[in-house]
Amino acid sequence: MLTSIFKYGLYELQFFAKIIFGLLVVVSCSERSNKTEVEAINPVQTSNNIQYLALGDSYTIGEAVGEGKSFPLQLAAKLNLKPNTVVQTKIIATTGWRTDQLIAAIEEKEISETYDFVTLLIGVNNQFQNTDFNQYETEFAVLLEKAIELVNNDVNKVLVLSIPDYSFTPFGEGKSGVSEGVNKYNAFAEKIAIQKQVAFLNITDITRRGLQEPKLVANDNLHVSAIGYAEFVERIIELKFSK
Repeated sequence: MLTSIFKYGLYELQFFAKIIFGLLVVVSCSERSNKTEVEAINPVQTSNNIQYLALGDSYTIGEAVGEGKSFPLQLAAKLNLKPNTVVQTKIIATTGWRTDQLIAAIEEKEISETYDFVTLLIGVNNQFQNTDFNQYETEFAVLLEKAIELVNNDVNKVLVLSIPDYSFTPFGEGKSGVSEGVNKYNAFAEKIAIQKQVAFLNITDITRRGLQEPKLVANDNLHVSAIGYAEFVERIIELKFSK
């Protein structure tokens, strides 16, 4: 009698176990189905497109360095390594340009689009050619205003870079007064940037290591090398893209 009852209870336990197992399978399949539907509704986000404009002279165009090794293009390449990021870069710069020539080039191009990020590095040729400093003051202010306009007046999207010190190169070694002149130009650029609430980045100290560290100087013995520009880029990313 006890044996019969025990067997009957065992059969019932097996029956209920099968029912419970079946329910778990149904729930599991339902969860997998729901997950698939969620993934279909919420696909991976599209790329974050950054329209970048670099304004300047030989130090922006990348005189004497290999293709793609200027600081704007190195910056774009580095940012492109970030997930879902695509940087489109436009450079308006030519070796030898002063502030007035950069203004003329911008006006000639009649830029109508706006940008997500603009860098401005200009003035070394004003200093080198010993032009009237008052002219630089007026024209740099004009360029900075234009840069702000090109980011739809979002000052956080503009970055002013200090001008390099070419006296710390084989070409510039021994030229007296260069560093003092560079300091004067950079002091004004920083002052006006602060007034406009635009970030100012000092890269001049990197170039002043040129004689002690020849790898920072390009093969023309004057301009910054690709290695030097890579240091510019690290500072730009730390300041503007690290958050």
